[in-house]
Amino acid sequence: MKIAPSILSCDFSRLADEIQTVESGGADWIHVDVMDGHFVPNITIGPIITAGARKATDLPLDVHLMIEQPDRYLEAFVDAGADWLTVHAEACTHLHRTVQRIRELGARAGVAINPATPLVSLTDVVPYIDLLLVMSVNPGFGGQSYISASTNKVRDARTLLDEMGSTAELEVDGGVDAGNVGGRPAPVWLSPDPRSMDTWTGRRPAYGSSETPWAVSRSDRPARRLDFGRFPCVPHHLAMTNSTSLDPAALERLHKWSGDKLAAQMVRLFLDNSGGRMDQIRGGVAAEDPDEAEKGAHSLKSSAANVGAEVVRGLAGEIESAASSGDVEAVRTILPGLEDAYSQAITDLETTMDGIEATG
Repeated sequence: MKIAPSILSCDFSRLADEIQTVESGGADWIHVDVMDGHFVPNITIGPIITAGARKATDLPLDVHLMIEQPDRYLEAFVDAGADWLTVHAEACTHLHRTVQRIRELGARAGVAINPATPLVSLTDVVPYIDLLLVMSVNPGFGGQSYISASTNKVRDARTLLDEMGSTAELEVDGGVDAGNVGGRPAPVWLSPDPRSMDTWTGRRPAYGSSETPWAVSRSDRPARRLDFGRFPCVPHHLAMTNSTSLDPAALERLHKWSGDKLAAQMVRLFLDNSGGRMDQIRGGVAAEDPDEAEKGAHSLKSSAANVGAEVVRGLAGEIESAASSGDVEAVRTILPGLEDAYSQAITDLETTMDGIEATG
């Protein structure tokens, strides 16, 4: 998990000092909220302040454009030092073109959606993005409360990315604080005073564990849970990396989740899409194209993990590893075992789906 404090909450007369404070406290990115007074009611900052932030840190600048017609300003923000440039799906007439342009300029391309915008609207653009940003408040002002319904949307976004084989980051923006991070995947806590810390650890407890993760400080001061209020820049942006996905559930657990919307969605997506991933692996072997086999195996591995199909996940991972080194013969050797495991998983999951639909 990464934490990206927003400079929107800082004292702009001390911008460099504020950025250094949160950097010392363990920030991974610096988030830059750009608002134009049209797409959202507020007006904030532009490329000049972004360039100032760039001079103050070597951390990645995560620039979030909450503006109309963002295409007019992409180059200016990249020139100012943006490493990640996120636009709103609602503000782009030709979203695919905008994403392509961001990447052509040398930045990572992100797409944000407002709380009322359905995830399905992004399906066709997911293969081309580097970051998916889920707004957990309505954009326009800092300090808003987290919209609780966003939690399910974040879970669904994680599932969507995994099912489509995307390596895009998943970011949550708005109202994220110590009170609601604790129930999310892989919570990370820092020392209460960022200036007391030279290094910190993001060690993750087991999913569902009551174990509390703690910070590590070279100063040997007692580490405690993070008090977000101690930060001049309130870190209300939470970026969950691709590796921070919903914890793989055992197949048996899925049977206990009968009627659960998320379980049903994961199983249905696997049943609908995994055959195409298998065909991609088979096609790569037949054409002796390791890249094609690797892509199919990577996607299959991610989706299998979501439904607890551990044997399929493991064998797909072996194929992915062999294909990445160009060893088509090794892929061909592993494939029969994967075929058997996949066939059994489909049978088990169809039974699971029948149970979910019968009680849902």
